[in-house]
This record gives sequence, structure tokens and C-alpha cells, in this order.
Amino acid sequence: MIAAVPFLVFRLGVAFLHVKAKRRRGVRVFKRQLRGSGLTREQVNGLVADYEGMGRVRTYLRDAGVDVPFLRF
Repeated sequence: MIAAVPFLVFRLGVAFLHVKAKRRRGVRVFKRQLRGSGLTREQVNGLVADYEGMGRVRTYLRDAGVDVPFLRF
């Protein structure tokens, strides 16, 4: 049972990096679409910042009240 822990940690790390990369691509596409819609740079930057914040693990943990010492906000 304990022998499976390193493999599980590795799999979770790979999955996390995969999701993070997809989120970054999504943010770039979102920003491109907003720029093309004719919004001002300030409006685009504000919306993109909000969109990025929705996908952050830290935000979810903070909102859930989880205190992780190495993830200080």
C-alpha cells in the first residue's frame, strides 16, 4: 500500500501540470477573443485577471478555508 504512494504523487503531479497547461491555453484564447471584440485594454486585462483567478488552486483552497503553510497567500 505505502509503495504506491510515490506513484500516486507522480500521477497527481502530472495531472496537475496537464490541467495547468490547458488553463493557460484557455486564458490565451479568452484574451484573444476579448481583444477581437473591441474592448479596451483595461477591460480586457480586468476580465482576464478574473478569469485566471477562477482556475487557481490557491483560490479554491483559500475559499474552502484550507490552511496550507507552504501556500501562503
